[in-house]
Amino acid sequence: MIDRSAIALHRRSLLSPIWLTLRDTFRGAPPPRRALGVVVEQRRDGQWWPLPVATQLTASGHLAFPGLGQSAQTVGRFVTLRITLTVPGTVTEDAAGHDRLIRTLVTWNADRPPPVPVAEIVRFLPGPVYEFGPDVPVVTGHVAAADGSLTDRARVSVSEVVAGTARVEEVRAGPDGGFRIPVRWSAGQAMVDAALGALAGSVIVPLPQVQPARITLT
Repeated sequence: MIDRSAIALHRRSLLSPIWLTLRDTFRGAPPPRRALGVVVEQRRDGQWWPLPVATQLTASGHLAFPGLGQSAQTVGRFVTLRITLTVPGTVTEDAAGHDRLIRTLVTWNADRPPPVPVAEIVRFLPGPVYEFGPDVPVVTGHVAAADGSLTDRARVSVSEVVAGTARVEEVRAGPDGGFRIPVRWSAGQAMVDAALGALAGSVIVPLPQVQPARITLT
């Protein structure tokens, strides 16, 4: 059982106006701290400028920014920030599918601390060079659009039902449309689906795979 009061107390102690819950979707766990890249920028005069900030990643995968937005002079001022999170081999997505988070916060001080935020989920999905491990079977292939448009970040998935439970593997295609997707729950063959915006396509791949799969989005 999650002790939400303890989580709220922990957030208050860090005084972070933004909390992010980080998840590697293949492993179902936070990415290693040593692999996580964090860049925060502030919007000023129509441009993005690097903003040095402190970060803290908890054991449960919550990323906090202690002191972010704290000001000794001006309280109540709106500040627009852009947060870029990277983990090698993965594609970053927030709840809206964006690879970067743009948030506006209000400057604060110790007498007027920020409200306790609701943690936002940020997912790190496997890209074409993700290291699944030597014992994980994968299907490789390429996603192409019938109209010739780019298929970078196309959603590629395999769904199976195992013992009455739905299992979904999901990855993202690279800039050239290439992908590698694990098929841990498939046997005999796998239905590989791909989508990008309103375009979609699928292909049945015999297992073990003999040649790269090709999915055309229409």
